[in-house]
Amino acid sequence: MPTRFNSLNLLKILKSFPDKDVEKGRSDRRSDLDPGLLLLRSWQADRLKATYADLVADPQYRSATLFLLNDIYNPHDYGSREGDIERLHDFLSNVLPDSTLRILDDAIELYRLTNTLDIKLLRTLVDDLGMQEDLDAALYAEGYRVCDNYDERLHEIESIIKLLNEVVEGSRNPVAGIALRLARKPAYAAGWGELFDFLERGYAATKSLPETSAFTTIIQERESRILNQIYADDPDPFTIF
Repeated sequence: MPTRFNSLNLLKILKSFPDKDVEKGRSDRRSDLDPGLLLLRSWQADRLKATYADLVADPQYRSATLFLLNDIYNPHDYGSREGDIERLHDFLSNVLPDSTLRILDDAIELYRLTNTLDIKLLRTLVDDLGMQEDLDAALYAEGYRVCDNYDERLHEIESIIKLLNEVVEGSRNPVAGIALRLARKPAYAAGWGELFDFLERGYAATKSLPETSAFTTIIQERESRILNQIYADDPDPFTIF
């Protein structure tokens, strides 16, 4: 059944959650990562900063680019409650628009995909290519090729662009913004505060983005080019200019 924003239902939910539950939700976030995965994602973060340094320096794209790098390309633990997605929908179906629920769905699915791909890449780097405490561009690219999952990596890029477009669209919907703010308290109490933080940061970062299509086209073209250069065994696959 289509979701409809219902302020009366939201008020009923709000009354059922005391403030202390909100604080508990905040304290339940997970931040620990496997050291190898931390090394991998730190290297990826540095690569992305270099790839998009020009957009970060551009005032009209800075906020949206930082959101892309810090929140979409840097997966948070949205999947720590993977078996509980149905309960999330039951919980929010009467208080958030369909478009906002779709963003939550896609954020979780992207987390799952990226996490799976990164773990496979890490195992390949360590078990097959002998990575220990250092990672460089050549080793990283070789790991990509050994994993041999071009289609999945391409799907990852497409999923990132889709999610970014959905966040931008949501940031221009005043009803979604109001519903999100009001639903924050029960969402934290139910353990979904990390996802709500993600949405709020995204809405704030992309609300004033001047040309969505131009921005996402740049992202998709650069990431696709890098992926293709890796698989073509380019000696400098992360060069985009």
